[in-house]
Amino acid sequence: MTGGIYDNSPDNITPPISVELHAALHKDLWRHLGKWQDELAYKRLLELSLSGFEFTPEIRKKISDGLKGKKRKPFTKEHLSHLSKSHKGQIPSNIEFIRNYNKGKKFSEEHKQHIAIANTGKHQTKESNEKNRQAHLGKKPSEETKLKISESNKGKHSITHSKETRKKMSESHKGKIPWNKGKKNIIMVKI
Repeated sequence: MTGGIYDNSPDNITPPISVELHAALHKDLWRHLGKWQDELAYKRLLELSLSGFEFTPEIRKKISDGLKGKKRKPFTKEHLSHLSKSHKGQIPSNIEFIRNYNKGKKFSEEHKQHIAIANTGKHQTKESNEKNRQAHLGKKPSEETKLKISESNKGKHSITHSKETRKKMSESHKGKIPWNKGKKNIIMVKI
């Protein structure tokens, strides 16, 4: 039930369930995610269950055949900008559910690869970097956090080059003017 009515992927297909249980599942989704589609599905299914309606295999097949190949029309740019403006500054009612949704979940290596491929080449804009910088100004990490960062970074940056590599690096830098030559009051900090 995660992908919507047009999602026929194997993980979205559920075994036949009663109308009441189907309604209860949509009610839970509506409470946790706050989607109007789940509210609508819950109310319609509740009406059906009260009238004694039952989804027979024939009815299920008719619904499935009727939805095959159908896709929702993409939103226009005007509609998307209207949605964006209407949601500005709103905090979702299900924020705690969203924050804890993936907590403790382990992704498979295949899924990690998909995420890596999807994010390859993506860069944040200067505006988003500035917003992020402003949001973190004045916040100081606790001593515990500093210790955790220190522990996680140990061994990461200690690259030891071979004598051959160091000689090549030395040769490639010969004849070049150092970036700080002639500059005064430069404080060098060793990391």
